[in-house]
Amino acid sequence: LLVLLTLVVVQVGVLARDRVAVTHAARAGARAAAVDPSPDGVRAAVVRATGLDPDRVRVTLGGDLSSGSLVRVRVAYSDPTDVALIGPLVPDVVLTEVLVAKIE
Repeated sequence: LLVLLTLVVVQVGVLARDRVAVTHAARAGARAAAVDPSPDGVRAAVVRATGLDPDRVRVTLGGDLSSGSLVRVRVAYSDPTDVALIGPLVPDVVLTEVLVAKIE
């Protein structure tokens, strides 16, 4: 029972770490979108900002992409729950962050 509880705590810690990484990635994406709102450039900035698995990261842009307007950057990450014994019992968690920036 103690081992199982320890593994749950480890899994929660991994999720918390990845949550912070998704927030950081969204900030990087918003900064990139403020300068150049191209989807490929924003995605590259998001992936570069963290050590998250690029295959599990989804980046979407919203809003008017013209100069002086606001762009919305949404980063979603499908976080695998793969800690031994706990991972198979809990489905993957999707962590999402949305940030808005003004395009220069």
